[in-house]
Amino acid sequence: MTNIVDPSTTRPGRSRPLAITAAAVVGVAAVVAAFLVTGGDKGGTAATSTTLAPVTTVTSGPDPSTLAAGEVLLEPVSLPSAHPFSASATVGVEVEPAVSLPDISLPTTTSSLAPGQVPLAQVSGSQPGLYGGTRNMSACDKEQLISFLEANPDKAAAWAGVEGIAPSAIRSFVTALTPLVLTRDTRVTNHGFVNGKAFAHPSVLQAGHAVLVDEYGVPRAKCSCGNPLLPPLPLTVTPTYVGTRWPTFDPATIVVIVTGQKVASHFVIVDLATGDLLTRPTGFTTGQTDAAYVPASDAVDLVVVGNILGIRPGAQKAARFTVDAPTLVTSIANYHYGPETPAGKVGLTAADGTFFGPWQTTGSDGQGGVKNATWTATPMAVVPAGTYTVWDSEPSTWSTNDQADGVGFTTVRGVVGVSDPPATGTAPTTVPAATTTAAVADPAREASRAILDRLLVACGYTVSEWTDGGGGDSAWTWTATTSKGDATFVVFDPLGSYSVGTRDGVAADLAIECGFNP
Repeated sequence: MTNIVDPSTTRPGRSRPLAITAAAVVGVAAVVAAFLVTGGDKGGTAATSTTLAPVTTVTSGPDPSTLAAGEVLLEPVSLPSAHPFSASATVGVEVEPAVSLPDISLPTTTSSLAPGQVPLAQVSGSQPGLYGGTRNMSACDKEQLISFLEANPDKAAAWAGVEGIAPSAIRSFVTALTPLVLTRDTRVTNHGFVNGKAFAHPSVLQAGHAVLVDEYGVPRAKCSCGNPLLPPLPLTVTPTYVGTRWPTFDPATIVVIVTGQKVASHFVIVDLATGDLLTRPTGFTTGQTDAAYVPASDAVDLVVVGNILGIRPGAQKAARFTVDAPTLVTSIANYHYGPETPAGKVGLTAADGTFFGPWQTTGSDGQGGVKNATWTATPMAVVPAGTYTVWDSEPSTWSTNDQADGVGFTTVRGVVGVSDPPATGTAPTTVPAATTTAAVADPAREASRAILDRLLVACGYTVSEWTDGGGGDSAWTWTATTSKGDATFVVFDPLGSYSVGTRDGVAADLAIECGFNP
């Protein structure tokens, strides 16, 4: 399977299941204050949770819709949920993970705990190794859940209300979620359906539950019953755990999953069959491919264009690089200068015209506080051996200078020598148009258009539209819409002599008037 690098982490060591070492624990007043700020955010932010001793576990609990203050329902993987929103959408059988789990980073605290106080570890949903899955298999049938809700408007309205979306947005919302398996006992706010309404209740989901998680790795739905999930609300009284207790349950090993760094393209998860680390694309479906995890330290620079001299916007060429073996592209970073524009997209075009991408970038500040100066994408896509040209959706602000010979500043990194052919990122097969100018998938084509544009502007003509007439490695045909009419030119050897030919009378007149070499 495809090998994948997580660019922001190193490979965690294999170890025994997680032991909670410490967590952020605060007093009751601080908990209440934290909740007032963030606890009601349905986008995934969770408030700090305090658990006070003595902790009581009741072996058989009440109806979750009638929980008393401080009662937290235990939900084993082996028992059905009361008042479910839908029939089970789980694929396969839910069981507690039996493989060794990697260590995960946990917050620490220097606060002294009250006698018997139990801390709950807060873990970022993007933390590598937090979730699990089985290679190439979804843990949850998203389409089944969507279809059920669409067929039951009352439940759809209640479900959407919990998630803070319109019922009409359920399909797009659920489609974007990623099916994963909890590897730790996890506190959540679960929601059952009673008398036409959703009711919230605090729960601990046993490790092994299949859940749908959002782009921050926060659980948003429980697959076995379709219930919507939100982060847990803080407790201000001693909790009592009610319901069926599983053999490995321990209040000290419960985690709370909170919003952290956005997961750009993939989750790093535990293979529940082998204990190895895998990557799973966000929004995973059964038709996509999980991949083996590779440490970021294996990535190298594939091409670097940039220097410390003065820059200008408007790259006329794009960088090319060649790899002699299948290569995992881990990051593409293009530098932009000029009018501030939102971070756009990048991609790669193979010599045979196959396009990889486009991949959305995130913008980061440049020198002098310039916003969105560096556009960075983490494709995590494998490309076969060959020569590639970097593509940028906004070449008009792509930085360059004479030292770079007009080539846009870029850094492409990857891991050379992976064994698999392309698995993700191979579509579409045609290069998309750039935002304001022609795409630069082929630097010769872009250079030929830029040359004609400069010649006409220097002659006093503004081109309102360019039409690409095609061409090859040695000549490109362009039609310019000018005040004199449409003029069709041919630029020969655009990376060499840049000689210009004409195809019609308007073009011939312009060539004579402006001093082109017809």
